[in-house]
Amino acid sequence: MSAAISFNIPIGLPVSWRYAQRTSGAKLHLVRAYGDGSVDARALCGMVPSPARGNWRMTINVPLAHACRSCTRLWQLKEEPNR
Repeated sequence: MSAAISFNIPIGLPVSWRYAQRTSGAKLHLVRAYGDGSVDARALCGMVPSPARGNWRMTINVPLAHACRSCTRLWQLKEEPNR
């Protein structure tokens, strides 16, 4: 039995997925980027940046080599649900 994954996306905003980093040298997490330039505060795996440090340090569109394994696994489940 597999758990259902819910992706709550606000209606009316185009969405793309980008990699975001909390601090320098940290893993890259998948976050939703909206058409107005804003980025979701919660990563796909549930990670949130520290309130003391503010929002994500940077967002990029390529994973390089430090992608979060949980985000990558959830992304694969999202793209191929019958896997």
